[in-house]
This record gives sequence, structure tokens and C-alpha cells, in this order.
Amino acid sequence: QPPPRRRRRKRGWDVGTPSSVSAATPPAPAMGGPPPPEQRGADAAARAAAMLKEQIAIAQAQQKSKGLPVDNPKQRELYVGNLQRGISGQMVQTFFNSHPTMQMFAQGGSMPCVRVQLDSGGTFAFVEFKTPDIATHALSLGGQMLFGRPLRTGRPRGYVDPSTGSVNDVAPANATDPNKKAREVYCGNITVGVTQDMLVTLFDQAVGPGAVVGCHMNDSGKFCFIEFKTADQATRALQLNGIDLVGRALRVGRPSGYT
Repeated sequence: QPPPRRRRRKRGWDVGTPSSVSAATPPAPAMGGPPPPEQRGADAAARAAAMLKEQIAIAQAQQKSKGLPVDNPKQRELYVGNLQRGISGQMVQTFFNSHPTMQMFAQGGSMPCVRVQLDSGGTFAFVEFKTPDIATHALSLGGQMLFGRPLRTGRPRGYVDPSTGSVNDVAPANATDPNKKAREVYCGNITVGVTQDMLVTLFDQAVGPGAVVGCHMNDSGKFCFIEFKTADQATRALQLNGIDLVGRALRVGRPSGYT
């Protein structure tokens, strides 16, 4: 008969019952099982927030890669000059909001022109629009008549060209523009009764549509100064010297101070 097997001595690590172990340690979730509803909602919110943050970062990076600063207000702004003295900012805003070509941007009671900052002299203003695209469209309104004067429109200093990334660091042309004399002509011997609109029409027909950006007539109505977009257009306008205008030979020449 074989001798009885010797009983193994306990090591201590396996002391305890399965019931005590299960009571001390919470059961692990089953592998591959769905998380609780509250956890699923938190995960979905976190993923959506991360996706939105990523989309914003991509959009901003694309703007910067084009040289366009994020939220640059100059992209929505235009310089508007050659305004009639006495005009108000509200009048300028009404002009842009009511112009037929701007009506497509007026949706849901929201107007395309949102703000006008008029210069203290009242001869020019900075006009802010709702979006950069609207400002770009409004740029084409240069030359349109407002209270007898053709508007002069341009980009303000600080505007960034989206296609090239170049920054406009040139202030809009004004009365102190050193090149203004090269873009001006003097018109004298004007028949009393001839208006600024008539002169603008005459020179636009002779030089090109929209060439005239300013017409400043003397109070007597006998002479005026006409400003063009370019010096070359002013030179071509000199060919009208001596033309008959309502029974008088119009005198067209260079203004005083031209060099």
C-alpha cells in the first residue's frame, strides 16, 4: 500500500474566500461592452468640441497663409472721398444701403452698410460694411454721384490683399496729396448755368467712363477744377481746350502749382 501524500503548506497569499475577494474588489466591466449612457454623452460632447476647435484652427491658418489677419476690420472698410460739405454720416449710409446694386445684400432686415465715420471736415468718411465681400462690391460704386459729386472709393490703410498678402500702407488721397496737381485740370470761361454734372459728363465722355473723381466749382460758376483718377487721364483731358460749350470756348489747362 503506497504511503499517504504529504499535505501542502499554505503560503498565505491565497488565504481568504472567493466571496471576500469579490466583496473587496468591484467587478471589472465586460470587455467590449457599451459604456454607460452618461459616459457616452460626455465622450460625444468632447469629440464635437475637439472637432470644432480643429475646424477653427484650420480656418485661421488658411487666413494667415493668405496674409489675411483674423478678424481684421479693415477688410470690411472703405475710404469714401469727395463728399459734399454739409453731408451727414446717415446720408452716406443711406446711399450705400439703398443703392440698387447693394439690395442683394439686404436680407432679413440686415443692412449691408453698418457704420460711417465722417471726417470732421465732412469731405471724406470711412464706411464699414457687414462682410469683406460686401465692401469689395461697394468699391465699384466709385464715380457714382452723391449730391452732385462723384464718389471716390478706395481701400483704407491697413487693408490686406487676400490674394497677395500685401498690406496697404498708403493713406487715401486727399487735398494734401502731392500727386493731385498732376491729376487735375483747370476749366475756365464757363458759361453761367453750366453745372458740375454737365462738366463731369463732358469729360467722362471724352476721357473714359468714371475717369472724373472730383469736380470743384467756384461759387461764381465761372471756373472749376476737375480731378481724374490718373495723371494720364488729366493729360488727355487737355484736348478739350477751346471746345465750344454753350456758346463759349472752354479753357482747359494745368492748375497753378503743377510741375
